[in-house]
This record gives sequence, structure tokens and C-alpha cells, in this order.
Amino acid sequence: MRSDARLNLERVLAAAKACFAERGAEVTMEAVASRAGVGIGTLYRRFTSRAALVGALYDDAVEQVAAEAAALAAHTDEWEALVRWCGAYVDLLAMKRTLLAELTPLLERRPELVEAQRRRARATFAAFLECAQASGAARGGVDPADVVALLNATMTAGRPNAAMLAIVLAGIRADGS
Repeated sequence: MRSDARLNLERVLAAAKACFAERGAEVTMEAVASRAGVGIGTLYRRFTSRAALVGALYDDAVEQVAAEAAALAAHTDEWEALVRWCGAYVDLLAMKRTLLAELTPLLERRPELVEAQRRRARATFAAFLECAQASGAARGGVDPADVVALLNATMTAGRPNAAMLAIVLAGIRADGS
């Protein structure tokens, strides 16, 4: 991909993320194009429909969480790495909740996307948990699948994600703090 095309794509995805976060499902393609500083034709050449844009936004968010995990893997503080990854994952879920009406048709057509994301999240969390347990920061006997299920529940809860995340993390912290 040409460098200008890649830059436009990055700007469009960043603009779409910001627009959906601010306005929810009411965002128009025109608003995204305007915020990204590209013409509506440029946007439609890349994304033939709003659903295609939403799908790309979701894929990009999943990849960003994976990139965050890779960067955190080298983190020297195992507990901090686990906490930061959980925060990035909950942010992904919040974005997914905002886009749920748009994503549902895509995810119904391709249920393997949801299962792949869940498997990836469980495996990534398990790796961070294992490191935190080995350092003594996280208590033993914690099932990674249970914790990821709790994190996934933040997507449907009416409470702020940060409050629920703090409760989950306190439950797995070795000292309970």
C-alpha cells in the first residue's frame, strides 16, 4: 500500500473511532470523512459501506490490543503488564459495545471472528496471568477463562468499565489490594 494511502487509512480509522466514541451509532460516513480530512469519495473507495468501515474499525481495534500485548510482554513489572493489557481489552469491548448494532450482522455471518477473538484474549490473558503469578503479584488458582468472561461482561454492564475492571483485578491480586 502506498504511504499516502496508508496514512489516509490510519486517519480514517482514528477519525471513525473518535466519532463513534463521541456520537455512538449516529455517526455518518460524511462525519468520519470530514474528521479524517479526506473526501467522501476517498472514504467510499476504501470502504464501500458503513458496515465495511465498522468491520475494519473492529479488526483494527483487535489488532491494536494484540500489538499492546506484544509491547507489554517485555514489561518488567508483570502485574502492571497484566493491568495494562486488561485495560486495553476492556477499551476494545467498550468500542465493540458502541458498534454492536453495526457489528451484529457481520459477526452473525462470520461467528468465527468472535471465537477467534475470545481464544486470543484467553491465551493472551493466560500468559500475562502466569507471569504475574510467577512473580507473586497474582494469586494462584485463577482460571483465565473465568477472568476473561468477567472482562467480557463489562461490555453489557451498565456500570463504568473502569470500576468493574478494578473489581476484577482486585480479585486476582495476590494481596487483594
